[in-house]
Amino acid sequence: MKRCGLFLTAILIVGVLSFFWYRSVDAPTADDTAGAAVLLHSPSDDIVKINVEIADEPHERTTGLMNRTTLAKGSGMLFVFDEPQALSFWMKNTLIPLDILFFDAEGWFVSRTEMLSCTIEQCPSYPSTGPAKYALEVNAGEPKTQEVDREWRLALPEGQN
Repeated sequence: MKRCGLFLTAILIVGVLSFFWYRSVDAPTADDTAGAAVLLHSPSDDIVKINVEIADEPHERTTGLMNRTTLAKGSGMLFVFDEPQALSFWMKNTLIPLDILFFDAEGWFVSRTEMLSCTIEQCPSYPSTGPAKYALEVNAGEPKTQEVDREWRLALPEGQN
C-alpha cells in the first residue's frame, strides 16, 4: 500500500514538472514576441516608435495577428519578406481592425490600407500599391493620427534587414 502511494506521488510530481517544462519551452510569452521596436521617420524628422512582434518565417507570416482580441496602442506586427514583391494581406480570423503600411527594401513608404476584421470564409485582400519588402500592421487609425504617408521611412530593429 505504501508503494502505491509513493508511485502515485512520483507520477504527480513528474506530471507537474512536465507541465511547467512544456509551458516554458513551447509556449510563447509576451517577452518572446515583444522587445523589438521600429521607428517611423517623418519628412520633418518626427519619430514614431512602434513596439513590434516580428514575423519573418512563413508560419509566422501566415498566422499574423489572427484570433487576437486586442492590440496595445503603439504596437503591431512587422512582416519581413526575403525580396521586395507585390504583397497582399487578408484578415481571415483577425478580430480587430488594423491598418497595414507597406515599405520597400530601403524602408521607404509604399502604401497604407485600412483593413476590416473578418471571420467569414471569403475575406477581401489588401494589396500593396507597389513592390514591398516590409508590412507593418497596427491598430486601425493610428497611422492616420500620426499622418504617416509618402516620404515616411521605416527604421528596422537591430538584426533585421
